[in-house]
Formats: sequence, structure tokens, C-alpha cells
Amino acid sequence: MTERDPELEARRKLEEKLAKLPGWEIVKPVPYSSELDLYNWVYETWEDHWDPPDPIYYHLTSSETFLVRRWLEFEAMAHLFLYGPPHSGKGQALKLFQRLAPKPLLFSSIKPAGIYQTVDSLHPTMLIDECDRLGLERSEYVDEMLQVLNVYERNEFVVRASREGATIRLYDVYCPKILAGQNPLPGSLPDRTIRLDMEKNVKDIPIDIEIDDRLRGQLEFYGVKHSEHKGLSKEQLKSLIGDNRITQLFYPLYVSCPNPKGQKAIIELAVEQLAERDQEERFGAQAEVTERICEELSKMVQRPVSTVLTDVTAYKTYYIELSELTRTPFESMPKDKEVNRWLGWQLKKLHIKVERVGHIRHAIVEPKILLKKARRYAPYLLKTGETGVTGE
Repeated sequence: MTERDPELEARRKLEEKLAKLPGWEIVKPVPYSSELDLYNWVYETWEDHWDPPDPIYYHLTSSETFLVRRWLEFEAMAHLFLYGPPHSGKGQALKLFQRLAPKPLLFSSIKPAGIYQTVDSLHPTMLIDECDRLGLERSEYVDEMLQVLNVYERNEFVVRASREGATIRLYDVYCPKILAGQNPLPGSLPDRTIRLDMEKNVKDIPIDIEIDDRLRGQLEFYGVKHSEHKGLSKEQLKSLIGDNRITQLFYPLYVSCPNPKGQKAIIELAVEQLAERDQEERFGAQAEVTERICEELSKMVQRPVSTVLTDVTAYKTYYIELSELTRTPFESMPKDKEVNRWLGWQLKKLHIKVERVGHIRHAIVEPKILLKKARRYAPYLLKTGETGVTGE
């Protein structure tokens, strides 16, 4: 009797189990009449079963439904992030992707040891519900999941060593990733995502999701055969959007969308996300600290901060007492934080050193560094006529 290969046997058992999961059934490819007709069918399916706060999101999820069928064509791909309170349609959207996307796999309860192997072996459409724990706790699961989610470009690999350190393994974890949560994502993840702001459902939608087998068959066929992109090039799209990173995130969706209205909606969302990012930067913690430093510096030298930072003939280092920066409460500081520790962390993010001179702690302000931060977080202070001095 011939012995079975243990690895092949394990693979066979895995495939048998996966075949019983929603979205993993074997579907026969069915030719479609046109990509636009197929897109409209997908759009109507989302419209019938989902209630987002902005109808433009139907174009985004419909385009994502097309993208996850051809994601290997692109060098980079954004994660979708469904962000909002309970009962706002986040779970419903994941259920729809589970029935419309290829190889969908929920990752909410997977063991840490299996994350890399699962993604590397299957390259599924990762569906991650209740991802709030990623920013609330530190654990082996969170650390490993963050490493996987940080990958949004092709040819980025997660490097892992065995516990003994004798074997190095590279894991390819580039694949579609769709997240849902009630809290903002931690670290650099927002720069890798397209966020959909969700609100509580208003429209009555069916409890059960029924997807026509012909639709799934046509999507299967689309993954194998689809037309070449004839719209704007990446550079042309960048000129409309005005930002490299945002263009990189939205370009695959734009290419995958055959509907002119959908393409227009994607461009509008990209411009909107760029504006929101700039708004958050200019009204966030680092923006407020930058403004406070500029105000104190202007008071110290009795000159508009715009002239202080741009005067290359009078370059010097300035020492500003931290107590001067904290005289007025910071609006962006959480109430449960200790002000000096919070301020020290924000200064570290701004690359402004803190040193103790005698018994007093000072922020060491280099005009060249502060100029860069002001350009990003408080550009209005650099305009002619702006003093940056309170009451001047």
C-alpha cells in the first residue's frame, strides 16, 4: 500500500473544509454581455442589500468587487476600512464581500501562529471585523496582524525566523484586505486605507443575502477575461487628485471601474480623502503643538514667525521652556493624559528635542526643522502679514 504524502493529504483536507465556507464554492465561469452590464448588476446588488450614509459608496464597493478579481495586476492596493458605530452596516458589507469576492476569509479569531502561513498559502480576500483591538492592546495576535496589514504593495514580504533562529522564512502577504471597526486605525495604517465613514442604518434591507449564481459565475469569468483600461493614466489621475499616495491608493479602483459615473465618484472620493487628511493634519495634535511653538517663538523674539523661520542670515537655535508651552491647555490632548508626557511625545513626533537646562526642561527649536513642520501643519503662519503673536 502506497503511503500518502502528509503535506498533500493536509492540503486536501484543508480544501475540503474551505469548500464548505461561503464564497469558496466552485463556480463555473459564465460569460457576460458587457463589463458595464456586469458592473450595473453588482451595483444593484450592493444597493439592494446595503445602506451606507453616502450613495457614492456603492460605486466604491462595486469597483472593489471588480478589483478583488484582478488584484494581481497592480503594484499596490489600498485596504478598505469601514468605520462607524454599531449597527451601521459594517458587518453587512463584510457579508456581501464574503459572497462576491474570491476566497473570502474572516480573520477575527485566527491564531497568531497561523496568520502568515494562511495568507502566504491562500492569498485570500482578508475580511477583518472588530479590528478595534489593533489599537487598544498589545499581544502576539495584534503585533503579527499589524505586520500583515502594513503590507499594501507587491514584493513586500514579512520576514520571520524560527524560534531557534536556524531558519528564515519570507511570507508573501500581499492580497485584498477589507477591515471594519468602531475606532480609528493605529499607526501608519490610515495611510494604507480608503476609509468609508458609516452611520446607523436608515433604509430597510433584507435580512438574508441572496446572490444569483449567474452573477458569481460572471464575476468568475471577469477575473479571467476583462478589457484593457482605456481611461486616464496614473500620471493624469495624479494631476487631478494632486497627491502621489492618494493616487496610488485609488488608481486600482479607478482602473477596475468600467462605469464613467463610478470613475467620477472614485476621483471625487480621492480628492475628498486628501482634503480630510490635510484637515486632520492642520487641526490635530501635532498641528496644535506646532502653532503653540511658533506663537512662543514669535513672542520671544518679538518678530513675526514667518520672518524668523525664513531668515537664513540670522540662523540660531532657540530654547523654549515647556512650562511656557503648557500655560494654556491643549484642545487636542485627551483628558486622561498627563500634559508633560503627552507634550513630550508630540515633540518627539515633530523631531524637536527636549533638554533639561538646569532644573528646567526646554524644547530645542531649530528654525529649519520648525519651518518644515509649519509648512505642513500651519502654512497660514508663513504668509506675509501673519505675525503669529497673540494680540499683536
